[in-house]
Amino acid sequence: MHQMIGLLAALAMSGLALAAAPGAQPGLPKESPGLPKESPGLPKESPGLPKESPDLTVERLAIPGPSGAAHRLIAYLARPSGEGPHPGVVLVHDRSGNDAHNQDVTRRLASEGFAVLLVDLYSRAGGTEKLAAGEKPVWEAAPIAAEDALADLGAGLDWLKRQCFVAPERVGLLGFCMGGRFALLFAEARLDLRATVVYYGILVAQGDVDPIAHADRIPGAFLGHFGETDRIIPLESVHRLEARLKEAKVPATVYTYLGAGHAFNNDRSPAAYNAEAAALAWKRTVEFLKRELKPK
Repeated sequence: MHQMIGLLAALAMSGLALAAAPGAQPGLPKESPGLPKESPGLPKESPGLPKESPDLTVERLAIPGPSGAAHRLIAYLARPSGEGPHPGVVLVHDRSGNDAHNQDVTRRLASEGFAVLLVDLYSRAGGTEKLAAGEKPVWEAAPIAAEDALADLGAGLDWLKRQCFVAPERVGLLGFCMGGRFALLFAEARLDLRATVVYYGILVAQGDVDPIAHADRIPGAFLGHFGETDRIIPLESVHRLEARLKEAKVPATVYTYLGAGHAFNNDRSPAAYNAEAAALAWKRTVEFLKRELKPK
């Protein structure tokens, strides 16, 4: 708790936000070959990702926000239909928010035996669905301050751990892109996480907050996936993260995928998606979470 309070204070002092002004995100160019716009020709449902089925219980929820906050958190929960208790995972979405793709990934992980909670980090602005109806992309319409994201993730994790179908001592974190950065920062402040997975998380330092500098605080095990040709995340920053984790003796494995760019797991973005890298990274992610979140 002290670590979380200290990190939130540092974030507030630095004024850290992934988008300091509408239309501009530090470290995330407005237009980038690595972050293509969604194509109108993309399928509305991703093939191979399980939809709602008798084997899964899927709920759209409004759960309590951080202590003392007036807002509630929009959330998407997918879990095995059996009683459990199941290991729990908080999924931290990319800049697209609580959209169909991130819900697909939530269900896909739940089909592997996890209770997965996708917290909509745009909840303070009315949620992804409301923002998506506007003219601007959701990440420009409602930039997310890191201190708000960490507080909302904390409330989501606390809620998940209180559910009777979750084993509260077996919880982890999975984040993508913007959410990968938030996952890294969040893991550095929570001692109750047994596993953290980051897909191409933004590693750039902003203000006084450097997500790599405090990687020694990560509890449990760490797994990272990065693309060799990612134009947003330089390989030197990935190597710096690896070195910091090794120096701190954090049990960690960081993979770099040859020929893969940013957002290589996003099968709704043809220019970014790399099927071979995505399949291998997903296999490693599931194996890692099953190993690290199994009963002791």
